[in-house]
Amino acid sequence: MVNKIFNKSYKSNFLIAEVGINHNGNIDQAFRLVDAAKESLADAVKFQTYTAEKRVKKNSSIYDILKKCELKFEDFYKLKKYCEKKKITFFSTPFDKESVEFLNKINVPMFKISSFDIINKDLIKEIIKTKKPTIVSTGMASLKEISNTYQTFKKNKVPISLLHCVSSYPNLEKNSYLSNISDLKNIAENVYALYPNVGENLDFIQNNNLKNIKLLYRKLDQFSWQYCNKGFFNFKNYIPKIIAKFN
Repeated sequence: MVNKIFNKSYKSNFLIAEVGINHNGNIDQAFRLVDAAKESLADAVKFQTYTAEKRVKKNSSIYDILKKCELKFEDFYKLKKYCEKKKITFFSTPFDKESVEFLNKINVPMFKISSFDIINKDLIKEIIKTKKPTIVSTGMASLKEISNTYQTFKKNKVPISLLHCVSSYPNLEKNSYLSNISDLKNIAENVYALYPNVGENLDFIQNNNLKNIKLLYRKLDQFSWQYCNKGFFNFKNYIPKIIAKFN
């Protein structure tokens, strides 16, 4: 299934529920978020895998948050097994070499690169070594950076899809910059849209022809509100059944 979404002939939507770090470092909450993803008809669930000390300096303003929300590698192994049991795809965004190696070892089917790592050549090199399909966020990147990364993956014959998003949570519809999708489609064969980041209103999404491209549905806000009320991203409660409208 995963390989199909990186094929330009694939016309259906592949719906990914973003957990990120909203489990707050609590694996029991992480299990509940997987349950919520499955109940909401998502095809996959995505986490973030990192060691806080390798991601930011200890004097960083976000170090304490990242450290609190950090899960151990063994926790991700348990989550991977749990997702297999629930019949939902598990994958994650790695932020360092060791995380890439671990995720590859437990056989994740694909990777995700955050937009501020789009110029992280060492990380990209490690992911390319795995030869696994990768989704790349573009919210904090220039077109040149996006194009360079895309060409690097293509040169190494590693499947890649670009994700249109705006690095603002929650994002206002007027700041969604949907025209950027056309620019991305000039670079890549496969382009996703990040919802609700591109707008919170379903009519807005459909009226702007986002049904004509692959849609990545990020249910981060609904998760953090319903299951992790003190999570890092707490903005609004999204109705899980809304996801069915894109199937």
